[in-house]
Amino acid sequence: MNNFVGLSAVLTGFAAATIAPAIDPINIKAEYYAKFQAEIGNNLFFQILSDFQTLNTPPGSNQTQEEKNQLIGEAMLAGSNGENYVMSCRKLIFLWYSGACRELGQL
Repeated sequence: MNNFVGLSAVLTGFAAATIAPAIDPINIKAEYYAKFQAEIGNNLFFQILSDFQTLNTPPGSNQTQEEKNQLIGEAMLAGSNGENYVMSCRKLIFLWYSGACRELGQL
């Protein structure tokens, strides 16, 4: 769940505390986690989270957290990852911004 929240924060620009607030009576992060996983399938879902975990290393001594997040976001949305991968990352952004999942081809 931490990687899902971290990835969501990087891709949307929302603070992690906004994605996963301390008080969340409906547990929205778990709902969106399940929606996103069901929508894109287990293999791609876990590949995206694994890639984020690999990229999410402590920032270098001369790098700010914002700079690190920018680099992670660019890497996750790089065209070299393939269309389904990139569209799935964009789908996650859309999910958080709108509160709804859409078919990949409809973004």
